[in-house]
Amino acid sequence: MASKGAKDKPTKFLEEPPALICPICRRVFTAPVISVQCGHTFCRPCIDPKEGSNSCPLDGIACESSSLVVNKAVIGQIDDLSIYCCYGIVSRDGGLSYERDPAGCPEVLKLGSREEHERSCTYAHVRCPLGGEECGIIRTRELDEHVLSCPNIPCPYTDFGCAFKGNKDEIVSHKAKCVYHDESQLLALTMKELKVVKVQNKELEDSLTKAIKSVNRLNEEKKDLYSRIEQQSRTITTVTSRMDKLEAEMESFKSVKLRQYRTGSMSGASNSIAGAPGQYSTQSHSPAPLTTATHHPFQSNTGDGNVTPVYPRRTMVDPRRWSSDSYSSVTSLTVLPEAERGPFVWRMPFTLKCIGTFRGHKGTIWSLVTSGDCLFSGSSDGTIKVWDIADLRRGCLKTVQGHKEATMFLAVGRGILYSTGTDLSLKSWQLGALTEMEKVENAHEGIVSAMLCTKDYVITSSFASIKFWDPITLNEIHSIGSKEGLSHWIRAMAHDKRKDFLYTGSHNKLHVWKVGGNFSLVNEMGLNYGAIYSLAVTKKYLIVGTHNQNIQVYSNTSLNHVATLTGHIGSVTVLKVTESQAGVYMFSGSSDYSVQVWDLENMLPIQALKRHEKAVQSMAVWYDAVFTGSEDEEIKVFKYFKL
Repeated sequence: MASKGAKDKPTKFLEEPPALICPICRRVFTAPVISVQCGHTFCRPCIDPKEGSNSCPLDGIACESSSLVVNKAVIGQIDDLSIYCCYGIVSRDGGLSYERDPAGCPEVLKLGSREEHERSCTYAHVRCPLGGEECGIIRTRELDEHVLSCPNIPCPYTDFGCAFKGNKDEIVSHKAKCVYHDESQLLALTMKELKVVKVQNKELEDSLTKAIKSVNRLNEEKKDLYSRIEQQSRTITTVTSRMDKLEAEMESFKSVKLRQYRTGSMSGASNSIAGAPGQYSTQSHSPAPLTTATHHPFQSNTGDGNVTPVYPRRTMVDPRRWSSDSYSSVTSLTVLPEAERGPFVWRMPFTLKCIGTFRGHKGTIWSLVTSGDCLFSGSSDGTIKVWDIADLRRGCLKTVQGHKEATMFLAVGRGILYSTGTDLSLKSWQLGALTEMEKVENAHEGIVSAMLCTKDYVITSSFASIKFWDPITLNEIHSIGSKEGLSHWIRAMAHDKRKDFLYTGSHNKLHVWKVGGNFSLVNEMGLNYGAIYSLAVTKKYLIVGTHNQNIQVYSNTSLNHVATLTGHIGSVTVLKVTESQAGVYMFSGSSDYSVQVWDLENMLPIQALKRHEKAVQSMAVWYDAVFTGSEDEEIKVFKYFKL
């Protein structure tokens, strides 16, 4: 019987060992292990779930890795088996079986001691040091005799160009008449070859000079192209800004004309209608007068009992009159009042159009979240701003100093706004008045790299650390760290409220945790597509944005890879999804300055939005609008339009 032994050397046993045959591969055991679940012994590579089968072929019982134990008794029996030296056997059928080689090693040895014998076996196969492969395989014991008669001994002047080979006697005879033996002939040949080399060098120098000139010319053309691109970018930015301004003025003009028309048509109406002519809103859903003192959560009290809007409505919209540092250049979004508004259904075909910009921050906008009819933005200038998104023209309603340094992440839950900053603090804010409630000074040892809210916890992450906080008191409830296998920054988190699973991305590893209970690790998976920068989860898919420009889509149940979405040329920094019975759509922001819109049902791109001048770092989806924040210090507003 023959099989493969240590290091895949051919093995032929003196007697067949039927009791030591693996029931899977039908060979003598290699690294034998016994399953404590079924009691049978197998080769570890054959039964290990990570490498092969994971169930016993004899009785079908599942074999887990934790139940496999080294069978030391069988190892001892295998080491005592008698085999022939591997240099004493030969195969006639390409390695399927082996038989004794009469010209080979006659030794019979124990399998456990074969290495010691075969290292010094005189029948071992070696290569001729003179002729190499041309002489074929030679046994060690025959090498000295072969060298004396080897027909492939090279001429001593091989380095000078002589190609003659022969045996020892032929070399002696050839050497005396070799053309390279005579110094004068050798010098003449050398000079001839030198001239050829000089010609070749000159050709190479000419080619190199031409290549250098071509590279210099291409570099100049490249600089010229970059200059033109930069000039065109500035022109596009200027034109875009003018278009935004014109759109805002046009919308304002249309609103005024419509209001004047309605005022004229209502001049003869009954006096039971409250308010003077011209005071009614152009939105049919919201008949409240434009100049009323209706209370807003972010209006201020003058002290005499009158509530004064921080930013009063005006008939002629000029956002720059409202604030010297924060303003909106956006047209109106027409939406129902919040109490009458249901979930908006995104349905193909549609397009997104930029209808304006929020300006006012003095740094990168790292986070955007919505609550009710308000958008909250956090920036590296340390502030938190509140924007009216039911009537976008009102712009910024309030600004507070969120953190001493940059405000990095915002989250909303239970009517509370949570924020983190590079000052290492975690804060909670009362949404109505945006007043500080609770504060944790050093939430993590490093800056918080991601944050989200569930119904029971506020969850933050940092370097090799995840913490769960009470949403009311901000007391720490549980933490996960290096003991659980974390060793890198957790840059991205996503929560699946259907399963109450937390997905976290740490470098190129994805971890799945059960939220609550003992916060156990459900699954861990290494990715081959680059470091994880963003995560999103739907009913069917787990979406992973990476630093290497691509978006990877996995099954939310099996974690099998489903698709790769390409289109960005920079790191995918933020992912948002909206799903309904009409479809599932995703929005991805990137360091390439763009936002891509995707149809996840068909894994196809729908639209590319390119309105920012620097990397997109944050995003929020609200009703029929998408808000994007960037390193260019602006928030762009995109509106859904049905085609």
